[in-house]
Amino acid sequence: SLQYSIGTNDRNLSATGGGFTTTMGRDRRLKYGGDASVQGRTSLGRRMTASAGYSQRVHPLSHLGLFNGLPPAANNPAANPLNGFVARRSFSSSATASIRRDWTRRLRTDLGYGWNSRTLDDQLGFDDTTQNGRFGIDYSVGRNTGFQSDYRYTEGRYVQPDGTTHDLVTH
Repeated sequence: SLQYSIGTNDRNLSATGGGFTTTMGRDRRLKYGGDASVQGRTSLGRRMTASAGYSQRVHPLSHLGLFNGLPPAANNPAANPLNGFVARRSFSSSATASIRRDWTRRLRTDLGYGWNSRTLDDQLGFDDTTQNGRFGIDYSVGRNTGFQSDYRYTEGRYVQPDGTTHDLVTH
């Protein structure tokens, strides 16, 4: 893993990255993965802060068919799908952006957006994309007491291996 940061508390940029290898299953082949991300933050005047980030990940996923069984297309090494093993990969990306405003010493608002995507390298599960928007308000009454309220809207799309899509919206 490697991390690099530059800047001050008001303005900064950081980048991280890492990788790993693992082995599992009967074939004992190495499976690898890794991630990389970049994040930044800047002050927009005395009372406003903006931040943004992006990350990319590649992860090996290993599934045992112990309780639910594996789908027939899993091409499992064991003859019985109830004790088979499947190794596959997951590719995911995410991006975030937010703005925070301090109106007074006690009152603060937050506005943010996030996007996530995950794709599997085979056709055995859901691929998904989600995005969300968020608004929050925070009011401090005393040193250790305050009120906080958030509203979040999330919209997701899940694609089955046969191409059927499912949309999900939450508030």
